[in-house]
Amino acid sequence: MSDSNGLKRTIDQVVEDEHSDQVNDQQVVEDKPKEQTRLENNNDISKQQQKRRGQRLFGVVLGTLNKFNSENTQRQEQARNRQAIEAKLQKRLDEEKSAIQASLLKDQEERSRIKQQQQQDLDQKRIQMVHLHQQRLACYLTTTSTSPPLKYLPKVLLPHQKQCIDDQISQAAKATTESVAQTLNHPSSPLSRHNSKSPEPAD
Repeated sequence: MSDSNGLKRTIDQVVEDEHSDQVNDQQVVEDKPKEQTRLENNNDISKQQQKRRGQRLFGVVLGTLNKFNSENTQRQEQARNRQAIEAKLQKRLDEEKSAIQASLLKDQEERSRIKQQQQQDLDQKRIQMVHLHQQRLACYLTTTSTSPPLKYLPKVLLPHQKQCIDDQISQAAKATTESVAQTLNHPSSPLSRHNSKSPEPAD
C-alpha cells in the first residue's frame, strides 16, 4: 500500500515537473519576442535620436552658414557705403580744389590786368610829359658853341630862326602823333620806344 502511494507521488511529481518544464519553455518562448521587441524599440529610439542629432547638427551648420552669409553681406554693404562716401568726399575735394584754382587764376589774371593797366597809364603819362616837354623846348633855339647845349629865345627872331622854331614844333608834333600811334598798337612797349629824337640845334 505504501509502495503504491510512493509510486503515485513519484508519477505526480514527474507530471508536475513536466508541466513545470512546459510552462518554463512557454515562458521562454514568450519572453523571447519581448526581448526582441525591446531591442527593436531600442534600435528605433537610437535611430530617432541619431536622426534628431543629425537634424540639430544640420540646423547648427545651416545657422552658421546663414550667419556667415549675413555678416558677409553686411560687410559688403558697409564696404560699398564706405566707398560711396569716399567717392563723394573725393569728388567734393576735387570740386573745391578746382574752385580754389579757378579763383586763384581769376585773381591772378585780375591783378595782372590791373597791373598792366596801371603800367600803361603810367607810361602814357610819362610819354605825355615827355612830349609836352619836347613841344615846349621846340619853341626855343639851341646853342652850338656851349657844352651842354643851352636853350634860348631871342627877343626878336630872325627869319631863319623863326623857320627853325617852326620846324622844331612841327617835328615835335609829328613825333607825338607817331608815339601815340605806336602806344596804341603796342601798349606794353618800353618807354624808350616812345621817345623821339631831339630837334637839330639851330645856328
